[in-house]
Amino acid sequence: GFVSWGRDGAIRFWDRDGTRRPDAGSDEAHSGGVKGVLPIEDGFVSWGNDRAIRFWDRDGTPRPNAGSDEAHSRGVEGVLPIEDGFVSWGWQGAIRFWDKDGHHRGLLYAPGGAGRIAVDGDRLFAFGRNLWIYPLADGVPW
Repeated sequence: GFVSWGRDGAIRFWDRDGTRRPDAGSDEAHSGGVKGVLPIEDGFVSWGNDRAIRFWDRDGTPRPNAGSDEAHSRGVEGVLPIEDGFVSWGWQGAIRFWDKDGHHRGLLYAPGGAGRIAVDGDRLFAFGRNLWIYPLADGVPW
């Protein structure tokens, strides 16, 4: 199957034949629109303009106690897989680290905000009004 999302805030799960799975996903997954969905090892992670990061099982069931409705103080710009988890960021400057189970594990701050993030080995690059370079140990800042 596959997953679709959009500005209406919905995340929808579909069978390979194009049939929507009505018991999966949500028409109200993110208020203010879904900015992206990333496939992960055992499901999906989504983020949106509503400041939230949500984790989903492969069958389209939201994971309780994973992610956060207030992951960032403004919309989440993106999520990127890193060793042992994920990194999320936004224009407010927070760069948050999450483990594979969706639990918050760390925070960096990019003054002036971050519109894009890149990871190259032991360094994280935050691109915004400035370029910030942070060292990572084993793919994480802690």
